[in-house]
Amino acid sequence: MTLTATNQLESFRIKGNGLVPAQTWLTVRQPNDVAVDAATGMVFVAGTDGSQLQLIGPGTPGSPAS
Repeated sequence: MTLTATNQLESFRIKGNGLVPAQTWLTVRQPNDVAVDAATGMVFVAGTDGSQLQLIGPGTPGSPAS
């Protein structure tokens, strides 16, 4: 999920029957779109401010989500 106000991407993990926040990554400004290449695990984050594209490789550490 993108957090456009704070320029972050947040991942979630399954716990029981729900989802809990797992990690966050700092991203490009106004991250509105996210795609994942299932074959490589590469994450693509598109920002609307300046038409930016950020690549986050598999295994890139994020910060623990709060």
